[in-house]
Order: sequence, then C-alpha cells, then structure tokens
Amino acid sequence: METRVRELRKRKGLTLQDLADRIQPEPTTAQTIGRLETGMRKMTLDWLEKIAAALDCAPNDLVVHHDDEAIPLVGTLTRTGRIAPGGAETLRLAPPGKASLAIKLAAKVGDLDIGDTLVCERSTSVDFADCVGKDCVVTTHDGQQLYGRLIQGSGQGLYTVIPATDDGLVLYDIPLTKAARRVMLVRYY
Repeated sequence: METRVRELRKRKGLTLQDLADRIQPEPTTAQTIGRLETGMRKMTLDWLEKIAAALDCAPNDLVVHHDDEAIPLVGTLTRTGRIAPGGAETLRLAPPGKASLAIKLAAKVGDLDIGDTLVCERSTSVDFADCVGKDCVVTTHDGQQLYGRLIQGSGQGLYTVIPATDDGLVLYDIPLTKAARRVMLVRYY
C-alpha cells in the first residue's frame, strides 16, 4: 500500500521522532516510522489508524489513491526570476485534515482577490490552540461565521477576532463554538 505519511508529516513540520512520540497508546521509534513511510515495513490498518490519529487526519488521507493526479514540481522560483530545479517532489491538491471546509471570496479582502477560495482545516483542539495567531473561519455562540486572525482573549474560552479588512470591526473577548485555520489558497488566473 502506497501512503502519504511522509508528505503529511513534513507538511505539519514534524520529524520522524516527533511523529513516533505522538503514537498512542505507546510511542514508537523514529526508525519504525521511517520504515513504514518507505514501505520497508508493512503498513497495516492498525498502524494506519495510529499514524492518522497522531497526524490528526483520517486514515484515508494517508493512502495514495491512484486516481489522484500528481502534478510534478519542477523547481523553486528564486528572487532573480530563475527556477532552481526541484527533485522528484509532486504536488497533490488534496486538502489536509479530516474535516476541511472552504469559503469563496465575493469581494477583495486584504491581499485576497474576488474568486479566491480558502480551504480551512477544522480545529480538533478543545481550546483552539492550533488556530490562535492564524487566519481562521470561526463560529460564534450565536451562530455567526467570521473570517479573521484569531487571538487569545482576556479570559478562559474567550477570543478576539481581528478582521482581514481595514473597515471591519474587531470583536473582543467572544466565546467560539468552532474554528478552522486557513491551510490552502486556491486562486485561478
């Protein structure tokens, strides 16, 4: 079975040891994770579920579906305008996480343009710690959905939402029921 464990691990900024330490109910070794990533050790359903939980995604997100089209990454654009050759890396446009949502822009918002689509990953943290300091879609207790930078409020369970536009109102110390941080921008030209 071909997996995307390495791709998702790197996307989340984790080392082999970081991921190994997150495995529950008992941590494993970096060597074991490396062998599972490279196929040197058989990826069982049990391992798939443990790794998915550690990466906060669905087990299905870790499996390569051969109907997914991989886009070759030919290189990296440098400041001089030249493209430095890339390795064998590919780009897949499958959003991360098990509970993604998207919003489409009907107006220019900051550096975002009309028609841009923002893909956001729902927070699984009870205190939204993974969303603090990030641009997010949030839902207030009264059901209102907002987009802006999420900042920790002055009390337990309270947050400040700074709008992405200059003319929006900053909402101070509001309780939230949901939060999803922006993880992908889709822009068509």
